[in-house]
Amino acid sequence: MKSVIKTAIVDFLSPFLRNFSKKDLDLNFFSGTSEIRNLEINPNFIRKIMPIPQLEIERGFVSKINLEVPYTHIGTKSTIILIENVEIVLVEKDLSQNNLDQLNEKNSNKNDGNEINLTENNDNSKSNQKSNQKLNQKSNQKSNQKLEKESNQKSNQKLEKKSNQKLDQKSNQKSNQKSNQKSNQKLNQESNQKSNQKSNQKSNQKLEKESNQKLNQKSNQKLDQKSNQKSNQKSNQNSNQKSNQKSNQNSNQKSNQNKEKESNQKSNQKSNQKLEKESNQKSNQKSNQKLNQKSNQKLEKESNQNKENQNKENKKNDKKKQKARDYPLKERIADGVCIGIQNITIFISLLGTIKGKKIGNWKPPKICVKMKNLQLILTDENFNKAELKTITNKNRNKKEFYIYRKGSISSISISFISQEQSKI
Repeated sequence: MKSVIKTAIVDFLSPFLRNFSKKDLDLNFFSGTSEIRNLEINPNFIRKIMPIPQLEIERGFVSKINLEVPYTHIGTKSTIILIENVEIVLVEKDLSQNNLDQLNEKNSNKNDGNEINLTENNDNSKSNQKSNQKLNQKSNQKSNQKLEKESNQKSNQKLEKKSNQKLDQKSNQKSNQKSNQKSNQKLNQESNQKSNQKSNQKSNQKLEKESNQKLNQKSNQKLDQKSNQKSNQKSNQNSNQKSNQKSNQNSNQKSNQNKEKESNQKSNQKSNQKLEKESNQKSNQKSNQKLNQKSNQKLEKESNQNKENQNKENKKNDKKKQKARDYPLKERIADGVCIGIQNITIFISLLGTIKGKKIGNWKPPKICVKMKNLQLILTDENFNKAELKTITNKNRNKKEFYIYRKGSISSISISFISQEQSKI
């Protein structure tokens, strides 16, 4: 990432500066700032801006450049380049190389008279310099105040974004907790219902067993009593065996009948218990199947949702990759660059009436052109200030679109300086 940003900035500034490379850039990754001092301007660039064939570029310098790179919003927010002082010196070309000694001798007398006028010009130039210094101080204060306001706005925006992210995280956590609590309550209710059913079945089985045991005890007691009575009757009534035999036969028949009834009851009870067990098992199986179906349906829904979310994320990533291929990051950084220059001073020194390096009939003063607070910002189609993100979002579906910039200058001043004063 750092190397891509460096190459983008170097490619943007290299046409303006001479011998400018990545080695001159030292970007701080955390703050995204860099400072470069004492750079030389490329003369070919000045020739393109000011195509005046009669002027020759003597030198051009930049005192300091400050860079502000938005690492967290790279490619969506503008990279700001702030330049403090730019100085350019232009000289008129020497079109003739003839000797001008004769003209110099004729004009020597005139030069003596011109020396008196030079002192007056010096006083005027000093007063002009003082007024220019005051104006420069006021403009610098205004520009510093604007930069402070912009930096405060950016810091406030970052803090608001962080606070909003934290609030979103907290709300998501709360909603997840509530949903987990509801699901746990449902599962606990279902498990409690199952456990209650099982406990009720066990208690019913125990009660049935106890009742059967009591009935068996009572029947056995009755049979014991009857058998005792019969044995007593046999011992006491030997003489009446015949009558007793009949009675015994009847009693045996009855006892057999009772035994058959009891056996039938036991078999019926066993069959009923088996049927109850089978029915309970079937009901439990059905309930378990329903629970399993519900759980499987929930799992299927969750898995389908996860798959849909993954597909959406993959589509988003594919779109981002396609955008990055169609509109590379290097080009986005270069398109979003905004430039601010505090002071530009251009010195133009002209030759005399006869175009030669030697003094002619009259040596004109130097021309000093000063421009303050030059700004080149990114705009939309209506030339209103805009961020790169809004421009790219508007032109998202277009294969090609234009980047608009707007330039502004707060003040331009032109002054004249005599040749002798400039030498001093």
